[in-house]
Amino acid sequence: MVLKSIVILETLINHALLYPLMAEKPVKEMSKEEKIGFHKGSLATLTKEREELLRILQIVEQLMQMHIKELSGLGVDLVAQAKDAAKKLKGKKPIEDVLN
Repeated sequence: MVLKSIVILETLINHALLYPLMAEKPVKEMSKEEKIGFHKGSLATLTKEREELLRILQIVEQLMQMHIKELSGLGVDLVAQAKDAAKKLKGKKPIEDVLN
């Protein structure tokens, strides 16, 4: 699962950063037909990558729901724990204020 996610990220990085650099001609020098083909191919690849990413997210969500259900069955009140955590964070500055 993690390996597949890494492969997807590598593909996205390669597509966004490396493919344009590896092209025989710079995009500016391509003919209109070449540019159209390049962009259509890019969209097709990115669409497949997006579908795979959504599939991975769905699997992660299902696994989280299974763990939540099991914790509930064991008597763990996650809602109460979330409220306690929110109270503890209430007086703290947002991360944006800390970074600026």
